Amino acid sequence: MSTSNAKLTLVTCSYLPDFDRCARLARTVDTLTGDDIEHIIIVPERDLPTFNSLKTDRRRIISVQAAVPGNFKQLPVSNKWWLFDFHHPVRGWIMQQITKLSAALVAKTDFLMYADSDLQLIAPFKADDVINDNKLRLFSDPGAMSDGEHLNWHHVASRLLGLPEQYAGNNYNGQLITWRRNHLLALHSKLESIGNAPWPAIIAKQRTVSEYILFGNFVDRAGDYAKDYYRTNEPLVYSCWTPEQLEAFKHDDSPIPEGIIALHIQSNLKRSTEDEENLIAERIAAKTASHK
Repeated sequence: MSTSNAKLTLVTCSYLPDFDRCARLARTVDTLTGDDIEHIIIVPERDLPTFNSLKTDRRRIISVQAAVPGNFKQLPVSNKWWLFDFHHPVRGWIMQQITKLSAALVAKTDFLMYADSDLQLIAPFKADDVINDNKLRLFSDPGAMSDGEHLNWHHVASRLLGLPEQYAGNNYNGQLITWRRNHLLALHSKLESIGNAPWPAIIAKQRTVSEYILFGNFVDRAGDYAKDYYRTNEPLVYSCWTPEQLEAFKHDDSPIPEGIIALHIQSNLKRSTEDEENLIAERIAAKTASHK
């Protein structure tokens, strides 16, 4: 099986501490998607020997250093800090966003979807599930998350795009977010025209930024891009971000909602991968039983 027929690239940014979770995601991608989907996993160069075991005809393993333009070096004793141009420290969280924003440089398809490594598909999925008359799905939740740090992310995005600082009117953060590759390349150019520097350097110097909020603001406020998307605020993923949400999920007898194709248990909840797998298996079994 090759990627010659791929319409969409699933992009996963991971690293060694999340290998077992990423391998679980990879298995579900292999069993629940077809040759219209390519999978790229991007990891720090020093983690390649471990992640290369996940390589298939439909999955490429690429180093962060090969995917991201510019001079970024990972600190030898830390998973969480990088250096840009040998002197500017970059937090791992910001580096992950730079890596996601670099996906257009390594993907070969017109459409991109981002899958975190602590996510697992639970239902069949094909590229056309998020493409309608060549319009791509855009997660856009009107009026949601309009204050606090989320509002700050909109202000940061506004500044980077040379726009008045304001809430864009929608939340764009979520799971299995989809972007058009050519629009991501256009975003690179926009950032450089406003910031007068290579776009990775611009992002690296931000104290905080949200890649999904940045792209959403770009689509809705910085040009004639919105026409190429159809909008929805219906999630594709059932997420557990907090211990309370995980406990509620564990003891919830109700079926997983229709339209959910993946489950996500935030990796920093510190549950063992075996515990996560058992819990997910129980909920999948309950979902299957509810449809009989």
